[in-house]
Amino acid sequence: MEPVWTMPYELTRKEAARGMALACKPIYSGRWRALQIAIALLMGAGVATLGMIIAVLLEKSLGLSTGWFGVFALALWVVYVAVARGTRQRIAAAYVDSPMMDGQQLELSARGITTSNGRSDGGIAWTDVVAVVETKDMLVASIGASGFILPSRVLEQAGDAGVIRQQVQAWQVAATGDVA
Repeated sequence: MEPVWTMPYELTRKEAARGMALACKPIYSGRWRALQIAIALLMGAGVATLGMIIAVLLEKSLGLSTGWFGVFALALWVVYVAVARGTRQRIAAAYVDSPMMDGQQLELSARGITTSNGRSDGGIAWTDVVAVVETKDMLVASIGASGFILPSRVLEQAGDAGVIRQQVQAWQVAATGDVA
């Protein structure tokens, strides 16, 4: 008989933010990963260029030296990173603090992942899981641009997290034939 694990499903904002990023990881593999890096570099170059333009304008109007170019580029980069990070944290907070997560229970079985909070039920079969992304302390059952975030801390509430992690991966491989 296949095991079934049921546990309370409560995520921290940090776990949600990391898990959301990991859920998208299978989308960006191979040449798409290179494209993602290129886009990030181009955006960084754009921010640096904007910093240099502001520095030139301030040099012309205030008489500042060109030595300030780097300072303005760095300041804009810091603002850019802070806004991007703040956006990710806000999305994670909206997920974790949503009414859907109140009293959420998670069930892992050979059929797939099932969630229930007494008001709503949901779930996904292993055949629909694109990949199981693994880190040292988390699994994410990716279903495209989103996924089920399974921190080891949550899995430990139902049993041995290592055993559960291995079984989750085995179920996904058995259902899809994908060996990541």
